[in-house]
Amino acid sequence: MSVNIQLPEMLAKEAENAAKAAGESIEAFVTRAVAFEIERERTGSFFAERRARADVAKALELLDRPGGESPQPGDELPEGYVRTR
Repeated sequence: MSVNIQLPEMLAKEAENAAKAAGESIEAFVTRAVAFEIERERTGSFFAERRARADVAKALELLDRPGGESPQPGDELPEGYVRTR
């Protein structure tokens, strides 16, 4: 299927520049941008649906329960590990 769209001139120029910088055609760039936006919407719906049925009290109850086993030999972080967050 093919769709023709009209973009404001400034937006079209920015999209063209971004596509060129990414090494792809304007068609590929716009296709990727549309696919990204569709996935963003789906992800938002996914989490909204789960948030609506969440049981916060139950989650807090689980987080407050006593811990499990202590760390075992071999659970150490690898030498040179650097935390990234």
